[in-house]
Amino acid sequence: MTTSETREQVTTTGSEPEDMSLRTVWWFMAITFGLGWGIGALLFLFTDQIEALFGPVSGTNPVFILLVWSPAIAGLTLVWRHHGREGVGSFLRRLTLWRAPSPWWVFLLLGIPAVKYIGAAINGTSGDFPFSPWYGLLPAMAIALFIGPIEELGWRGVALPLLQRRVAPLWSALILGAFWALWHAPSFLLSGTPQNAWSIGPYLLGVLALSVIITPMFNAAQGSILIAALFHFQINGPAWPDAQPWENYLFALVAIAVVVINRRTMLTRTNAVTDVLLPVTGTDGTEPRRDKTPHMKTDIQPTLVGAGTHSAMIESQPRASSIVDIVMKRSHGRWDRPLVISLVSDSIKSFDGAPVQRFVEVLVVKEVTNELQRIDALCPVPS
Repeated sequence: MTTSETREQVTTTGSEPEDMSLRTVWWFMAITFGLGWGIGALLFLFTDQIEALFGPVSGTNPVFILLVWSPAIAGLTLVWRHHGREGVGSFLRRLTLWRAPSPWWVFLLLGIPAVKYIGAAINGTSGDFPFSPWYGLLPAMAIALFIGPIEELGWRGVALPLLQRRVAPLWSALILGAFWALWHAPSFLLSGTPQNAWSIGPYLLGVLALSVIITPMFNAAQGSILIAALFHFQINGPAWPDAQPWENYLFALVAIAVVVINRRTMLTRTNAVTDVLLPVTGTDGTEPRRDKTPHMKTDIQPTLVGAGTHSAMIESQPRASSIVDIVMKRSHGRWDRPLVISLVSDSIKSFDGAPVQRFVEVLVVKEVTNELQRIDALCPVPS
């Protein structure tokens, strides 16, 4: 039995909103496209009137900014709907996560500009610098930082973790990339946007490639929205020369290389980030007891398929048995031991029968604890 099946077998009580799930992704898309395309239609149909009030369609036009921020508005709305004000705070704390493997930081700071300049060199525009004097770049960078990157509160902040609960990172990246590219369609119809002067085919390819590239970076950074926002900023950086359409083809080649290099993590959900809220941990690495956190009802018993098989597998490996003990210690008596054994067994099986080493133990403890926390939130004890 998979952890997703276990979660689905637990029913909610009372009027508490259900946990965010794959269905939430479709609500996210509906709000994002409804708001984004709706505003895009207004900008297209009433361009003169809107520009007379707010100026040209650009990064300083508040109506256009609202269009660009529609994924963030959708994401924050859904987090608030499911987890309340405290949940929004926990969600936004993912902006404080900055640690990522050094190769990803190198690519973020140097690799993206390199792709831009190589594309511009092929394009014959590598010497272009649109700001004179040079310090005119500074306000342009400030606008670029607070426009496009805010989208990531929705795309990678909410949609990607939820998709990765069901499918592997590669497929999540392609699904999300397709929606991400399609959402930009109105920009090709609006004068004043960069997309208005670009070819749509290469652009769509480029967005798919960028979605594939950012996904393993996001997972390696433990779901950092900050890293995703900086990636978005670098892609939109006003200092880079115009590299369209060649940058799209180059990023597609980079995406293929990223998938090949990270194929083991891109094709399984083992290391995929699935938490929308930042997990709260104590100084000892364990989850602290929080009085306001709903606890699992003691009379809820999951349906365990092949429970004897699960127990036999756990007992056959001492480290596997110790994982169960670690998770039970974290539970403060909230979690049922047969459920823990079942989830640990399923998680270990995802390693294709490999022996439980220390690194496997750490990953399994984290995965199972996160899954039980989600189940815990679904089953509040009546006060």
